[in-house]
This record gives sequence, structure tokens and C-alpha cells, in this order.
Amino acid sequence: MVFAQELNDVFDTKIEVTRMHLETQTEQQIKIRQLTKVQTSWAEQERGKPGAFTFQLILDNGVDEYVIRPTAEDAYVLLQLLQRSSNATFDSERKVLMFVTVHGGVHHAHKRQSLAKQKLWVLCASKYRT
Repeated sequence: MVFAQELNDVFDTKIEVTRMHLETQTEQQIKIRQLTKVQTSWAEQERGKPGAFTFQLILDNGVDEYVIRPTAEDAYVLLQLLQRSSNATFDSERKVLMFVTVHGGVHHAHKRQSLAKQKLWVLCASKYRT
């Protein structure tokens, strides 16, 4: 009877270890995560010189995190995007932060995208003119 209980305990332990291993594997396979919080900081590098910004991206309520160190210009743009976006995700494999913007609605977003494509085409076309 004692042997059967010990065997049961070993079996239960092995099942629990296997379950935890599978959960860890699954978590590591997820490449795109929801941005749930951003912690920003600025640190002085040298007296009187530009400092350095750090953005700690908290993903899926703390399941994962990633730290970026943007330039001052990029930090400004990132803050604007974060304020105007309803949602953001981070692709940990490609290191890409993606924003879902609902400001202006779908129709206006499509117009802006179309205008941006036109401007890009004009820039490309003007580059190759002789």
C-alpha cells in the first residue's frame, strides 16, 4: 500500500513537471504579444549633454518584457503613437512595435494611407528622373 502511494506521488510529480515544461515551451513559442504597459525613464549621460530615454515594454500583463532605448526624436514619435493608438502589439522575433490607430476612423485612415502612398510614389519617381 505504501509502495502504491509512493508510485502515485512520483507519477503526479512527473505529470506536473511535464505540464510546466509544456507551458514554458508554449510561452516561448509566442512571438507577438499585447503591449499592456510602458514604463519610461530618462537618464543623464553626461552633465550638460543629451540624456538617454528607456522604454520598458510590459507585454501581456507582465508575461514578457522588452527594453528599447530610442533617440529623443523617436521617443517623441513613440509617445505620440501610444497616445493615439487604441492598441499595440510587439513582435519579439522581429523587434517590431505595431500600433492599431482608430483616430479618425477607417475611412480617414484609408485616405491617409493612400495619400502617403502617393507621396512615396512621387518621391521615388522624382529620384529616378533625369
